[in-house]
Amino acid sequence: MPELQSRKPHEIVHRPVSSRKYDYGHLLVIGGSKHYAGAPILNALGALIAGVDVVTIAAPRRVADVAVAHSPDIIAYPLEGDVLEPSHLHEVNEIIRRNVTAILIGSGMGRDKKSLDFVVELYNAHKNIPFVFDADALYCAGRIDFSAKDLLIPNVKEFGLFSASDLPNATSVKTTAFSLKSSLLVKGHTDYISDGKRVKEVKDSSAKSVYLAKGGTGDMLAGVCASLIAQGIQPFEAACIGASAMKHAGTVLGRKYGPFYLPSDVLKVLPEALVDELGK
Repeated sequence: MPELQSRKPHEIVHRPVSSRKYDYGHLLVIGGSKHYAGAPILNALGALIAGVDVVTIAAPRRVADVAVAHSPDIIAYPLEGDVLEPSHLHEVNEIIRRNVTAILIGSGMGRDKKSLDFVVELYNAHKNIPFVFDADALYCAGRIDFSAKDLLIPNVKEFGLFSASDLPNATSVKTTAFSLKSSLLVKGHTDYISDGKRVKEVKDSSAKSVYLAKGGTGDMLAGVCASLIAQGIQPFEAACIGASAMKHAGTVLGRKYGPFYLPSDVLKVLPEALVDELGK
């Protein structure tokens, strides 16, 4: 496994002329199930737009087949069965050996006990790799000892899996991140981001990004954050950039269309949003 080079945001924008594929990361997206094929696709496309060199999806066969049919940009490895399960560990381990620098897991996965067991066993086997936990993978709370290299992306309801606080705020998110020893991005009208030492609030004063409350936009947010981590950005910084870029994109679309757009339309305005955020 290659040593992941730690980078500042400007270093992934201004790349040496000698750069080659894999120098800026290989993200493995693991998720999807028989009933949820779209989530890993949105993960992967958001990640590619955010600059990572290679994205591979590992998912149940139906999801993998839909992914490659949807876009030639996507590499997908089909796993037999309708859900992720421990029997897939050997195949996924083989993919990870191909220079994977970060793993995004959980989107569209479902909460089948076998799938949650798979997440726990995979994490314990690869603690040297940064993990981004999203959606259903967050329901492994209490079974995983997270670390500073990891990022968790719960919504307000999922935040309750980690905190006794009814609603997230700057104090409760910082306290929870400290106790988990990892970074948190709690998404909502105001996004709260903390690594247990620092805390940042990301909000849209125009309120136009409220229209991002659609199924699929959170998958893109996870993909953007995981992409940046795979390129060497630290989890707290990656979460701040990803949250700000998505709020920016949602504001642009909200001003123009209100609620009348597809979640995938966010992909069209993400590049400009990322240029603005990474150019700061």
